Amino acid sequence: MASFDLRSYLGRFPEVCERKFLRRFDFAKLEKEFEPLRTGGRGLTGRDVAKIFEKDRTPFARYWQPPETKVLEIELAKQPIVMYTLAGDGRELVERLLHVFRSLGTASLVLRMVHPARFGVFSTPIVHLLQIHRENTVDLYMAYCEELHVWEEHFGLPSVAQTEMALWVYHELTAPPLHGTDVETALRDFESDVWIQRRRIAQDVAPFLKTYGQVELAEILCECDPRLAAIIAGVEFERRLRAKWRAACGKDKFRQKKSVDEMINDLTEHAVLDRKEQSRLVFAWKTRNKAVHPDPKLSYEEAEEMINCIKAICFEWEA
Repeated sequence: MASFDLRSYLGRFPEVCERKFLRRFDFAKLEKEFEPLRTGGRGLTGRDVAKIFEKDRTPFARYWQPPETKVLEIELAKQPIVMYTLAGDGRELVERLLHVFRSLGTASLVLRMVHPARFGVFSTPIVHLLQIHRENTVDLYMAYCEELHVWEEHFGLPSVAQTEMALWVYHELTAPPLHGTDVETALRDFESDVWIQRRRIAQDVAPFLKTYGQVELAEILCECDPRLAAIIAGVEFERRLRAKWRAACGKDKFRQKKSVDEMINDLTEHAVLDRKEQSRLVFAWKTRNKAVHPDPKLSYEEAEEMINCIKAICFEWEA
């Protein structure tokens, strides 16, 4: 199966713009005009921002309200913005621009034209494609640009800005109501690319796992995929059970190979578990085995009860 070729979409940017906006745009020329801001020749002006919204040079006025140039000049006189210094990841500059413009979209346009190697236009469809989720506006944009950089390196694109452009072209060529063989092929290539889906699922799962754990993840997945939920919970169950068994049953048994059933019995004999807890953990392990082998009769209710057993008993043990 062919892998997804994001780079090929970048070359279709002029074509898609002409189809959508009835004209082509030369962003490279704008980037050149913004070079003095990038190299330290001068600070940002209202006229610079106005250029970004000229309808014959960009389509951005269709999506964001252009700031009033005179009002912006007054604001920039009070709060001059020099853009050639990028401390660290550039977060401070993003925050300053957001404070002036009160719009992440407008701030991202300026950042994209001055520093295309580091920043892209903030686009809701592209955020959705990348599956970026953050509570804070600046955190969201920083994570967005960082992820664009990862895609840039993976697909061999020239910059963060051009990676965003290529993704925008893909979105435009596959968005409803478009249909046909080419659209279906593009969608299939994107959805079947393992690297892409790993990146997307990581954006959803990794932040969750920093706060919660595998059992909580299993609990969330339980209704839509009981088997997967039971497998995930089973791994954490065995880890906690083995750690508790080693701690409770002495050094003499430390190196012995024990099955899960044997460890549950040992913990019961050492009064770590009572008979009811023993029975519940045996049930949890049987449910785990149903998921792993697998048993088509494994139900959502069984997986949910397994997870409840682990939470009720094993979470009291030191992890």
